[in-house]
Amino acid sequence: MPLAPWCAGELWTYTTEVRNGIQKVIARVTGRERCPKALLDDAQWLVRNDYEQTLDEAPWFEPDKLLDVRQRDWNLRNPFQNARMFKVGWADRNYEVEVTQGRYDLPLLIQRDDLMPPEYGWQKATLTMLDGSEREHWTSFSGPNLTYYTGIQPNGFCGGVKFVPRTWEFWRWFKT
Repeated sequence: MPLAPWCAGELWTYTTEVRNGIQKVIARVTGRERCPKALLDDAQWLVRNDYEQTLDEAPWFEPDKLLDVRQRDWNLRNPFQNARMFKVGWADRNYEVEVTQGRYDLPLLIQRDDLMPPEYGWQKATLTMLDGSEREHWTSFSGPNLTYYTGIQPNGFCGGVKFVPRTWEFWRWFKT
């Protein structure tokens, strides 16, 4: 997946610091420039997903269907990725990521069940602009019956809201 041209100079650095009495790995991204305003005002561009995985990079996606059907379904699968990254998200900004709860050693972790072996629990982070002018939060929970997340992901993409119950037992519990 290519980086946007205005983010081609991005550089991630990691330092180990003690904050609030806890040793943490702090991630910082620099070298990003803001997305051109003309693109942010272009409704057609915001609907597309120019800087995400493409269909030809995803042979696993509906391999049994015709190419035109796969293309249509692919475009419907992840609309608004440009908006999610640059209009709402921070994918074109320079900031630092500090984990406030969870795996302090993995500041870019989205959800703990992605680890091998999978882990359960909270992963919370604060994203702060390098000049301190803005702050956003990331919260995710991974459990045996539920995955949930909301906010700006540590990588800068707006994660929106994800709520995935994994078992029928969850729904039985939820209805009571």
